[in-house]
Amino acid sequence: KEFYPALGLIPPSTQQQPWAIFTPLGQLIVGVNDNLSDEKSVMTKIVSSEMIILTNGGVWRWPGVREGFKRSVELSPTNHDERARNVTIETLSLQPLVLSIEGFLSDGECDFIAKIAEPGMEYSGVT
Repeated sequence: KEFYPALGLIPPSTQQQPWAIFTPLGQLIVGVNDNLSDEKSVMTKIVSSEMIILTNGGVWRWPGVREGFKRSVELSPTNHDERARNVTIETLSLQPLVLSIEGFLSDGECDFIAKIAEPGMEYSGVT
């Protein structure tokens, strides 16, 4: 919380996400709820990442960089998928920003979504 005035940030409202610092690959370095008693460790992580992305509220989106730009990102394991996996984020358009995320959903996750959606699916009236 002491970072807010030091960084010139406005404290978040109840509907706003708190600040956080991420590596260029989207891995959390430190956030508002972390114990900052080991400042040297936090600063070492920030400096070793060579670039940081600081977010303060709202929704953070991957930057588009340029059309055709691809970035590989490792996703951490989740409750539904206990293994880490890599995805490739590709910028398809800058205006509007359109990103393709190859490998975002596993085959099993796609099958699950299709299965639960099937009872409500119907043909579109648009051809």
